[in-house]
Amino acid sequence: MDSRFPTHYLNYRDVLRLSPAAFRTFVLSTAWSVSNMTDGSIPRADLPLVPFATEEHAAELVSSGLWSESDDGYVITEFAKHQTSAARMEASLTNRRETDRARKQRERKHRSGDHSSCLSEHCDEADSAPPQEESRGLSRDRHVRLEGKAEAEAEAEAVQGVHEFVDEETGEVFDSASTSDSSDSTPLSSRVPSFSEAPEYRSADPFGSTSSSSASSPDGPSSVDFDALLDEFRNPGVA
Repeated sequence: MDSRFPTHYLNYRDVLRLSPAAFRTFVLSTAWSVSNMTDGSIPRADLPLVPFATEEHAAELVSSGLWSESDDGYVITEFAKHQTSAARMEASLTNRRETDRARKQRERKHRSGDHSSCLSEHCDEADSAPPQEESRGLSRDRHVRLEGKAEAEAEAEAVQGVHEFVDEETGEVFDSASTSDSSDSTPLSSRVPSFSEAPEYRSADPFGSTSSSSASSPDGPSSVDFDALLDEFRNPGVA
């Protein structure tokens, strides 16, 4: 807690008439009393503990009415009017300690995955969190792993339920084991047939028609007689 300096002291004659040294003692003694929770009491033995305070300053403050004498020292006259009492200060400190303890407890539960004690305005998962009995012993990361595993298993089961069928004549792929002439079969247009499923393809003969096999195959000869081709190359014009 901090001490307060009321603004009306700037127009208070008893304060304005003080010497600079006595005014300094008045301000510092108020702060010292608040810090030590003495409720404005300054024992004579503790007067040297107030920075720059002397017996002469104390006498001047008593004569101005800002201090009064007690059995064992001095009392700041208007302390209770402007400053916080020791009882209220102690209650405030106790309340602050309880608040900090509750906050740390909520943070520990939040880190362990239990959001039952979280404040809804500070935690997005407070409303959707499972009951404490269900989440006890389970961290948030483990919940995420279990949910991801369940989704992966469901996706794998869905993929296993789809069977592909390839029509050897057309190369079309169907999403069920039905035949190509079935009325409810649907080709998978997005799937490209593999090389083994595609129709047989032969490249054209780069050497032209050099053997009799080209007559029987529209795509060109299936083989080339290299010996005949070499003889023709060496002896051009010889049949």
